[in-house]
Amino acid sequence: MLYSKTDGVDMTWTARAAAAMRPQGMVHFDNLNFGTLTYYNGEPQTAVAGPYFQMRTRWEPLYQRNWSTVNGQKTAETLNSYYAVNADGELTTSSMKKDAPFFQLVAGEDGTYSILLLETNKYLSVKEDKSGEYNLIKADATVIGDNERFILRSSGVGPFFLASSKYDNRIVYQEAAGSGSNAVLTLRLGNKTLSQITDIPDISTSERLIFMFNAEDIALPDGKPVPNQPENPATPGGVQSEEAADSPQVSLNGLAGTLSKNENGGYSLLLGDSQIGTALGGGSELVINADGIDNLTVQFSAAAMGAARFTIKSGYGTVTLPSATLQMMKKKYGDTLVLRIRKGSYTIELLKDGKPAVYAEPGYPLNLTLPVEAAEGRNLNEYAVVKKENGKDVILPLAAAAGNSVTFTAAATGTYDVVYNGHVFHDVPSAHWAAQDIAFVSARGLFGGTGKELFDPRTPMTRAMFTQVLANLEGVDLGRYAGTGFTDVPAGQWYTSAVTWAAQSGIVNGTGQGLFSPDAVITREQMAVMLYNYTATKGYKPLGITLPEFTDAGSVSHWAQDAVEALAAGGILSGKPGDYVDPQGETSRAEAAAVFARLIRAWGAEQS
Repeated sequence: MLYSKTDGVDMTWTARAAAAMRPQGMVHFDNLNFGTLTYYNGEPQTAVAGPYFQMRTRWEPLYQRNWSTVNGQKTAETLNSYYAVNADGELTTSSMKKDAPFFQLVAGEDGTYSILLLETNKYLSVKEDKSGEYNLIKADATVIGDNERFILRSSGVGPFFLASSKYDNRIVYQEAAGSGSNAVLTLRLGNKTLSQITDIPDISTSERLIFMFNAEDIALPDGKPVPNQPENPATPGGVQSEEAADSPQVSLNGLAGTLSKNENGGYSLLLGDSQIGTALGGGSELVINADGIDNLTVQFSAAAMGAARFTIKSGYGTVTLPSATLQMMKKKYGDTLVLRIRKGSYTIELLKDGKPAVYAEPGYPLNLTLPVEAAEGRNLNEYAVVKKENGKDVILPLAAAAGNSVTFTAAATGTYDVVYNGHVFHDVPSAHWAAQDIAFVSARGLFGGTGKELFDPRTPMTRAMFTQVLANLEGVDLGRYAGTGFTDVPAGQWYTSAVTWAAQSGIVNGTGQGLFSPDAVITREQMAVMLYNYTATKGYKPLGITLPEFTDAGSVSHWAQDAVEALAAGGILSGKPGDYVDPQGETSRAEAAAVFARLIRAWGAEQS
């Protein structure tokens, strides 16, 4: 201000400097181009709606050494320190102020900002493609999605830094190529995150940008015209306004949420911590109702959920993540979680860096509910849930429909569907006492026919057959099991691997003297013991209702009493006419099918 005491000094630059505002309304004069504010003839004559700005580096070689000195005064730029867009759509320090393009901040309702390049009406966007360890950033997005949202933070009175909310709040980095007067900088998404910033000194000059803001008419009379302003800053060209009227709605425990459309044609929902807290209101579950949305990405903080469950409901499926599952996801992939659900079967994905990440934790599963639409004339019991893996449908036998939906636990993210898998058995008419149970277990791949569309319901079930059905229920990879410790189970038989698995898992003990007796008919009490042992290995105990009073209860072998009582009390093992349990009686294929069907229904009901 001492220059104002000297006669003949042009002070117009001071007015221009004072009008160059920071978002917090502060002016940091040593960050402004005083000389070019005086002589530059390129400021817009009229400010566009909201502050516009040019973007300049704070990197020391370009920031501190880009002035020429005339008679001891800094008068003009000699280095390109302003960001412009190159032919590849990337931002580089390739311009002086007079040639630098103008940008504008577009504020989102979630507290993030998007950066619009006014001359092209396109947004800065973080890309999946990388240069070394850093993600590319280009000014090429036509709509605002997760990749176009940034967190804006001040690093002091002048410079700012940007962070990507989608990519774990990583900070935008200015990658240098060359040095001194030959240095060129390019914007990339670096590796440092907001959580690593505790004080201003933690931010390097490579992470600081200067936004040259202007908020009033300060141009010279022959300055450039105002850059074209899109009709709707949220989407270039104003096309979003028409779409918004028809866009689907989303709610969080009944409170309205804000969607944005992303590049893949789906919608994104970015949840802030305070928004989650308000929606929860001290409750135990956050329910996002997204009916009518076929592709939805939700980003949120696991920590903000506390001990609450997280549920997304849609017309094609519902997923619930218990608190323990959320914490496991947080442990594996960080506090910021990104979930995506998609229609076309039902796909639930956990995203990391914009790509599906592997989540397979049987101890911390997801709970899924899918609609079941049985076609006319088809049996509901013949519909099964499948997980699509490597182009194949893998049946989940424990998933059982109840009414017009099926609820089940899923150990992993992925794609699931409900498919019709009915079989025709000419020897099982619809009036057969076990017809529904046979249809149920056959659709789940537990039982096959005996050839020529026959089931042979009265045929006795051997111990080998029953063990194989248990292996089918488990979905075990039998290729891992070869030899057994039983002298009557030779290698290479169709049942060898199943018996080996069951023995190693503690499900079967044999019939004594090193024998398994694979071809012997399984008795009803042996069947009860095998099922009881199997459920114990899975941590499941049948829910006892009422223990029937069997007429021949005293004839149950002592080693089978606990199993028979537990399965009978749970409604899984039923008696025969006359209230007989018939513990040493033979088990037919129909009886075995009925027992498996009852077990799965009871087990599935408790899981849901």
